[in-house]
Amino acid sequence: MRFVFFVSTMALTAVTSISTAFQFKRPRSNLSCKNLEISIQKMTNGAVLAGIMSMGSLCLTGNSIPLVPVAFAMDKETPRLVAVKSTSLTMGSTAMEDDQNIVWNLGNGEVRLPNPLLLDNHNGLTLQNPRLLGSGGGGAVFAFQRRSAIVDSSSSSSKSSDATRASTTGNKERDVAVKVSWLRSTASVKKECLVLQTLEERHVASGVERCLYSGPYLNDARRQLIIMEPVVEDTVASIDQVPSPQNQAISVQCVMRTLIQMLAARVVTTDVQPLISRQTGEVLFIDMTEAEILPAPETNEPLSFINVALTSNFCVEMLALIPESFYTLASDTLIEELKALDDGLPLSSEMLDILSGQTIFTKEALDFIETKLNSV
Repeated sequence: MRFVFFVSTMALTAVTSISTAFQFKRPRSNLSCKNLEISIQKMTNGAVLAGIMSMGSLCLTGNSIPLVPVAFAMDKETPRLVAVKSTSLTMGSTAMEDDQNIVWNLGNGEVRLPNPLLLDNHNGLTLQNPRLLGSGGGGAVFAFQRRSAIVDSSSSSSKSSDATRASTTGNKERDVAVKVSWLRSTASVKKECLVLQTLEERHVASGVERCLYSGPYLNDARRQLIIMEPVVEDTVASIDQVPSPQNQAISVQCVMRTLIQMLAARVVTTDVQPLISRQTGEVLFIDMTEAEILPAPETNEPLSFINVALTSNFCVEMLALIPESFYTLASDTLIEELKALDDGLPLSSEMLDILSGQTIFTKEALDFIETKLNSV
């Protein structure tokens, strides 16, 4: 059995520096005893942090703010560090690993996941080496390394799609996100996967996740587990925070492209949550638990008053991401995307009317929307 616990330091860059920075208290008996305690002291920015680890749980005390979470695995045979890796950590969480599972004790509850994680052999799904990305009211999200191609249980075509993606990324398997609901959020997590699958069916090609799997959580069938891709890290929440102006322009185009494609697919959401790549400017919108699937475009069913309000709010939130210096680029991208819809399902008159009321667009873009309105 290995005990995994978390401690934060300002900067840890090598195993040698870590091993010399910690002092281990001699346990009362061997390391497998139930009351194992290891005292850890680390001078961080003038403040002493002390940790007591008991059966995998670590309590930190001190007056400094933990900045860089680092995970340590403790071998049961000798008090030495056997693994060190950076990890995303929701502060206040603890994790314990045994021969079968890794267990996270989070603010909203417990998550227990095997490593490797195998789901439905006919899906060809093998995931390994989980790391916690974050936890909130909707559930806990983990990144897993994918060891083999995933086939979507709802479509046999996913196998060839994954093969195509693998050929463009070399031999390296891409990480996937595993989200586990709490009891109270089971319905919303199920809905999130349904929304993402609907977006895929309605040809939203960029800016949103793809749901690969949805099924009961392994340790409690009342909870839900979904698997999504891609996992995007090193992100910011604002376009202004992207270092390169060229990549900021890419972010603006991504936002506009996703906005128009989602409107055409008749899927809108509130509480827009963008992950913007610091390196490329690409934007991924996550957490579609609050999204609404409006009547299918081909039904030509008018939007209800509530759906008009939801759509208007979605447009306002998306366009609020655009810095004022990029309003002209946003307008040009809007025109391009509306033209691209001519070969598919155009926006309804209600949606065009909502867009025409937005103040960030240039006169040329507003005139183009008016032309579209007159042709509906």
